[in-house]
Amino acid sequence: MIYFMFLFINPIWLWPGLAVIVWVAALALVPPRRFGALLPIGLLGGFFLTLAIQYLAVDVLDLWRFNLAFAGPTIYLAPLWLLIAYIPEVILFIHWYPVNNVSRVFYIVLFALANTLVEWAFVGAGLRYYVHWNVLFTFTLAVVVHLIVLGLYVATGGREKLATGKA
Repeated sequence: MIYFMFLFINPIWLWPGLAVIVWVAALALVPPRRFGALLPIGLLGGFFLTLAIQYLAVDVLDLWRFNLAFAGPTIYLAPLWLLIAYIPEVILFIHWYPVNNVSRVFYIVLFALANTLVEWAFVGAGLRYYVHWNVLFTFTLAVVVHLIVLGLYVATGGREKLATGKA
């Protein structure tokens, strides 16, 4: 029990802890065949899109920074665990994407809000801090990113699946 508490108190474990939680959730909630079918969009819209955004925001535009003392391994100054965590997040997002148009707007806002709250918690924990950024920008970016993920999914053959509700 003490080790479990230590795992979540020590900031060095927060990035891998986030990744493990999201991966376990996705593996538990998405059927295995479906998970495998969505893995390419998870890699494209999760890992690589997040990497591009982090590179531009951190290395090029200096909008936010990570506390590298607790980041673990990094790619372009972004924690590798963050990039790994976004793979199953995108898989969950596409897997549960609703059929109803009104529900779709609410759904995108809900995922963006969840992403914003997790980031806000990490900012509060001192693992990330804003330079030329704020939490409202984070929410807006999260909405845009989820729309881009949908666009990537449609562009890679997911249009028919979204139209039938079998995203």
